[in-house]
Amino acid sequence: MKVIFLGAPLFAVNVLRELLVASHQVVGVVCQPDKKGNRNKMTPCDVKIFAQQNDLPVFDWANINEEQNLRTLASLDADVMVTAAYGQMLSQQVLDLTPHGVINVHGSLLPKLRGASPVQRAIIDGETSTGISIVKTVLKMDAGPVLMQARTEISSTDTADDLFLRLSQMGGKLLCQALTALQEGRAEFTEQDAQQVTFCKKIKAEQELIDWSQSAFAVSCLIRGLSSNPGAYTYLGGKRLKIYNCTLSEPPTTVQGNAGEIVYTKKQMYVYCGDGKTLSITDLQMAESKRMRISDFLNGLKVRPDAFDKQERQ
Repeated sequence: MKVIFLGAPLFAVNVLRELLVASHQVVGVVCQPDKKGNRNKMTPCDVKIFAQQNDLPVFDWANINEEQNLRTLASLDADVMVTAAYGQMLSQQVLDLTPHGVINVHGSLLPKLRGASPVQRAIIDGETSTGISIVKTVLKMDAGPVLMQARTEISSTDTADDLFLRLSQMGGKLLCQALTALQEGRAEFTEQDAQQVTFCKKIKAEQELIDWSQSAFAVSCLIRGLSSNPGAYTYLGGKRLKIYNCTLSEPPTTVQGNAGEIVYTKKQMYVYCGDGKTLSITDLQMAESKRMRISDFLNGLKVRPDAFDKQERQ
């Protein structure tokens, strides 16, 4: 099939990569415009970089729904459009441009976790499994009928980065199967059960602050679910500290600590949570420093505070 692909982040790159090795032809790639990065330098999204590296026609429109952009898409004479973490709402005119409409690769088992942050939210909520859905796009977000799904387990050590990679690779392979089914006229769509719908919104800045009064499991889920972007954070010695990974661990002492209190060994940092259990911090980054393993961080830490700073949650 002739495919127009819409996406922006690394998740979408892995889906697009699978399309390129399959028998389907990518006739155009639509992504988000370049954004200001470090030192105000304009930085292209991951999909744009990948598409240019593979000599694919790229369109980085601020608004895909504009009339001139619709004419450009129509001129590509595609059979179907595919979205994967594209980030723009599509008008009905866009949905109607190709014979097979628009097919979306969504990072959850719909109707569960419709919305902007299904991969992060599955880990933050402590789910033990999630998956990929190949769904027909309609005007209501993630509400279209489902063509195919695949499930994967979430381990107690999975971060959002791990899950994004696994789901994107699964999604690319499942998408290729779905497009072949469409091409051969054997695709079967199933309407979503409205009684089972749940939603997940975009992660807000105030949700990234760690609340050490929660259980160790809940804190672990937040840290892993936000790793590595945007990253969960706390404060240590008056400076913001991002924590990217941790493990549920027994403390090296029998003395019970309060939430947020820290116990150190030579190469480890343990922190007490609200349920009296502890986490071992393994991967972190102090403000104005680089990301590092805990042993390297402790080697450079001249003063070892006995607790994380207390911060009022917004």
